[in-house]
Amino acid sequence: MNEKSQDPKDTKSTKPEWNQWADLISDAFKEGGDAGTNAAGDSANKFREVIEKGIYDATYGLAYSLAFGSAVAKDSIFKQAEEGVQDGTAAGREAARDAQKDTDEGPAPSPA
Repeated sequence: MNEKSQDPKDTKSTKPEWNQWADLISDAFKEGGDAGTNAAGDSANKFREVIEKGIYDATYGLAYSLAFGSAVAKDSIFKQAEEGVQDGTAAGREAARDAQKDTDEGPAPSPA
């Protein structure tokens, strides 16, 4: 043998033994499994966050629409109701005055 060749009995061999290969493969699978589990957990957490954000946005929009719509409708309805009461009251008073005139002057002529 030449000086550079390794003695088969030399324990400082650079080739890993079978149990070292098995450990390397086992560690690789464990690390891969852990990474996959972590990635799946992260994906599940992100999915849950997206769903929660969607639910929040939908309920926020619904509540905002209801509150805004009812506030606008309330102001509009009360304004219209107030104007209706005022106009109806004025028309009723005018009709009552006209009716009193008719009784004081006699029956009103027929509209026909």
